[in-house]
Amino acid sequence: MAASGATSDTIFVARLARDTVDKDLQELFSKYGKLTRCDIKGGRDRCYAFIQYEDRHNAEDCMKDLNGMLIWSFLSLLPPAFLKLFF
Repeated sequence: MAASGATSDTIFVARLARDTVDKDLQELFSKYGKLTRCDIKGGRDRCYAFIQYEDRHNAEDCMKDLNGMLIWSFLSLLPPAFLKLFF
């Protein structure tokens, strides 16, 4: 599944509002570097995303700044090592 392809340049974004769109996430996360992937997943009850950067340092900076931030909902940013706990 998605977790198997995750690398250290990828961030798992949890607890997004259902009406979150790619453009919103790209605008927010691209401030930290060039994105190679912005993929929103989920259904009626839950919405989450995978954000991938060209450079893992950009992902690390983003996680330091945005983790736990209230945006459209509560953002939980997790490094790929935690993905195995969820998938």
